Amino acid sequence: MNTKVPRCGSLIKFFTKIDGQNAAEFIFTSKEVEKFLNELKKNSKDSVPYPDDAELILKWINQRDDNLSEATYLPPEFGEYRNFDGIVDELVRGGLGRITCLKCSKQQPLGELRNQDEHRLSGWSYNRLVCTEGHPLIYVETMHILRRRRH
Repeated sequence: MNTKVPRCGSLIKFFTKIDGQNAAEFIFTSKEVEKFLNELKKNSKDSVPYPDDAELILKWINQRDDNLSEATYLPPEFGEYRNFDGIVDELVRGGLGRITCLKCSKQQPLGELRNQDEHRLSGWSYNRLVCTEGHPLIYVETMHILRRRRH
């Protein structure tokens, strides 16, 4: 690991971006993320390949110091991992984490988040969650379907 990478603590902090701006702060326990990534790794053997970047994140988490109680930012080297938004989305939909909407500066109760998923027959499909005030928190591209037009 790069010596500039901060040591992982008991909590991981991640910011989602929408239109280039931080939209929400998500905080998870390292154990929650570790469990999710291990399950993803186990289940990906027969389907989608396990991303190399996820392995780097898991290695970072496995070297954590649980005595560090202040949330550790996901290192910038991993922040560009394009699927981490998808991991965050799945963790939140699984009832995990703490979320703060940066637009209204309010912590969001998980059970009150609004789902505005958009699933199409062609084009991009998205998972979207918005806060109780309607501000977007996370926007994840889930699938792109190309269809040939009939002439």
